[in-house]
Amino acid sequence: MRLPSAAAIVYSTCSVYRRENEDVVMRVLGQCDGRFVLVKCLPDWPHRGLEAAQGEDELRRVSQLVCRATAEADSTNGFFVARFERVAAVGGGGLADAADTEVARAARKVERKAERKAQRKAERMAEKAAAVAGVADEVARDELLQKKKKKKKKRAA
Repeated sequence: MRLPSAAAIVYSTCSVYRRENEDVVMRVLGQCDGRFVLVKCLPDWPHRGLEAAQGEDELRRVSQLVCRATAEADSTNGFFVARFERVAAVGGGGLADAADTEVARAARKVERKAERKAQRKAERMAEKAAAVAGVADEVARDELLQKKKKKKKKRAA
């Protein structure tokens, strides 16, 4: 894969065919010279890749990391996802675990998302409070006007 700034690449199809899914993933892994590794995508997804026959060790390894959806299991027309992550070099010539790098990136993303969500919630609450205050002011104004009208009626009578 020749995407110099890509940290992660997702391969996805709307297919149920091995030749368009697991076979492509295995071919890519064979051609990327170890610069990318296959990592488990959508960890909570219940269905993984195809079952491997005896002697198909590479397919067995790949199948544990990819996701599949089928009409029978998931009520879909078919779906496949594989996630590749770049293996990052670390000072001293060692290799970092791509999953650790991705976990840190994901944690920062979750934190930013939570901050944005909290900010939006605070803004909504402030808007509601302002609206409630506005309604309360209106109600108080109406009550005051009603009292004044009653006083006028009493004086006139």
